[in-house]
Amino acid sequence: MQKQLFLLTLSAAAIAGCQTDPVTSARDTSSGAALNTASIASDDSPATLNAALAELRRAVAPYHNVDKAIADGYVIDARCVSHPTLGAMGHHAPGPFRNDGRINLLEPDVLLYELQPNGKYRLNGVEFFELKSTWDAAHGGSTAPPPVLFGANVPLSNHPPFGPHYELHVWIFKHNPSGMFASWNPTVSCP
Repeated sequence: MQKQLFLLTLSAAAIAGCQTDPVTSARDTSSGAALNTASIASDDSPATLNAALAELRRAVAPYHNVDKAIADGYVIDARCVSHPTLGAMGHHAPGPFRNDGRINLLEPDVLLYELQPNGKYRLNGVEFFELKSTWDAAHGGSTAPPPVLFGANVPLSNHPPFGPHYELHVWIFKHNPSGMFASWNPTVSCP
């Protein structure tokens, strides 16, 4: 069984708003299961990143239809998350995979929507999310290595209401001048 690894080492500048190192991802395409990060070999080519992003886009494309996202267990938060100077994230829609001790390229934990003037939601991107305590418990304790997605460690954040957690935003359907993996998007707004 041949394994394809989708990896990319990101520069710290690509992750605006995060105060930790960059981020990575891998997946066994034959089974769809997340790979153990210890088995990942380095391949940081742009073609590899583009292939991983294309696979993620295909996996979440059905969620351009909000009704489909809701039917599959995603719940749209009525609150729009914004920052006074950095832009916004939009409306978060956490899904059924949230905080389960794993991160999988094809199962984002949160969908990121923007409410349009016509009252409809536009899917802009996704977020991968995992509480540090849950990740540590599932991966050997407090010395567990961080999750890996797109070739680097998923950034560790620590803000209310979650406390220490791993999170990575991926703006796959709306250009982000701050970077594909930046937390805030200056082109997203909250009404």
